[in-house]
Amino acid sequence: MITLHIFFDKGGFFSNITIDFIEAIQPKTHYYYFENNLTKKDNINNVNSHNHLFQLIEDKIVNKVVFHSLHTFQFPLFSKIKSFNIKIAWVFWSFEYYQLPFNLSKLYSKENSLFKFRKYASLMFENMSLFLKGKIPSPLFINSKKYYSIINQVDEFYSFIEDDFFTIYSKSNTTQYSFLSYLNIDDLSNNITSEFKEKVIMVGHSGSPLLNHFEVLNEIKKIGNTSKILIPVTNGNKKYIEKLKRKVSKETTLNFQFLDKRLPLDEYYSLLSSVSVFFINSYCQLGLGNIVFFLLNGTTIYFSEKSSTFTFLQRKGFHVFSIESLKSSSQIQKLTLEESLNNQNKIKELISVENVKKQWIKLLSE
Repeated sequence: MITLHIFFDKGGFFSNITIDFIEAIQPKTHYYYFENNLTKKDNINNVNSHNHLFQLIEDKIVNKVVFHSLHTFQFPLFSKIKSFNIKIAWVFWSFEYYQLPFNLSKLYSKENSLFKFRKYASLMFENMSLFLKGKIPSPLFINSKKYYSIINQVDEFYSFIEDDFFTIYSKSNTTQYSFLSYLNIDDLSNNITSEFKEKVIMVGHSGSPLLNHFEVLNEIKKIGNTSKILIPVTNGNKKYIEKLKRKVSKETTLNFQFLDKRLPLDEYYSLLSSVSVFFINSYCQLGLGNIVFFLLNGTTIYFSEKSSTFTFLQRKGFHVFSIESLKSSSQIQKLTLEESLNNQNKIKELISVENVKKQWIKLLSE
């Protein structure tokens, strides 16, 4: 089977990782189209335009189309491809669904409501820009009924977190789910040390308002925790980071440290290895790379109960905790050695080199 891959990746990071991975498995076999006019990679089959794309489909050179993230502005292209009765797969990246206008109210705590409205305004501006460029038929947001009627035409859905599939396709009987990971155990295991010389807490992995830091820090403060608290803000929303720094700096009872300088990769992993407790208070799937690392590292992880990652890991038998449980607890939990080994063994099995490669071959070949 020859597959055409469609990307929308502003930075090119995930596109490059994916292409390198695909080419290592089946070199010079597949085709790649960059929706966002990214720089083309050498030594691969680049698709230069929609006309070129449809010619490959019409000539039956391509048997399957894979959207690496599927956005609403791509729906006209999606529908035209679907009219050829060709198989379509969606590799899920999370933000393309959870940050839709009709989902925004579910993502932000009350403390961050201002950033919800700012995001909504940003989406309005983006929608108008796409309309003026002729990429979408209307400047108005797509409603949920129309949205689901289109994505229910997807044949295959690939993601790390199966519960994202349950959330999106709760009313679909035709779309098939398959596990897929960008990481395998070899990408991370050399950086694991699990050396907890002291109790070090990390709250969030960036300066995004989707991480709802204030809720976590308030609960930690109530418990009376005196452990060192790391708050990474090397990237994210500048306004939110400013507010976070301003507010947290007034909390004299918290032993905190903002990490606002990008570290070399080895130093960053060394720092992560020292983290004994990690809090990630996003209400949707976020920070998977960090989460996988911490599961391997034996770190205790606290999630929001609203997160699909929490429900997925809990259902799969991982030992993870909820931030909401802190309200009825007098202390932050710590994994036992047995629980830590359980998490390590389960994640090693899930992202073994063999399993990850097998799932990618399924995407490319079936």
